[in-house]
Amino acid sequence: MNIIINQKNHNIPDSVSSIQELRRHFNLLTTNVMIEHNGVALTADQQGHIQLESGDKIEIVRFVGGG
Repeated sequence: MNIIINQKNHNIPDSVSSIQELRRHFNLLTTNVMIEHNGVALTADQQGHIQLESGDKIEIVRFVGGG
């Protein structure tokens, strides 16, 4: 399946069918990130329920601390 992640085309396996599975695919389950799906920011609860489709646009932003 082709999706756009952070403005770059990615071909991901069809077995990656939800946002939660996308996080698992990219080893982001333990990382604090904000995810936007087709222009809508998702809560952590929504990520397991949103199904991916070819052509979806995903933005992933990692939170980084500093001082």
